[in-house]
Amino acid sequence: IATEQLKEVWGLNDTLYKLIVPQLQIVAPAEIRFLYLNTDSFPSLASHPYVGKKLAGLILNYRKQHKRFNNADELKNLPLLTDENFRKLAPYLKVD
Repeated sequence: IATEQLKEVWGLNDTLYKLIVPQLQIVAPAEIRFLYLNTDSFPSLASHPYVGKKLAGLILNYRKQHKRFNNADELKNLPLLTDENFRKLAPYLKVD
């Protein structure tokens, strides 16, 4: 959702990023794929680039133990989720 996400692309160094970023324009996608913390399946969660299999498993375990997520901030209780990763994930999270 932001040009800063390009910095996560393997092989794209800061020099190249600074060269191309002035030529980029962010266009809102027609549809953003949200993660529904209380209903998404393991494969759906694990396929998200900021989640992966280990974190998806922790999300499902948390959901099993606590019945549901009341808000997205509860993810911060998971041991594998750093503050930086939570910041990246937050725009995609939904609690239904």
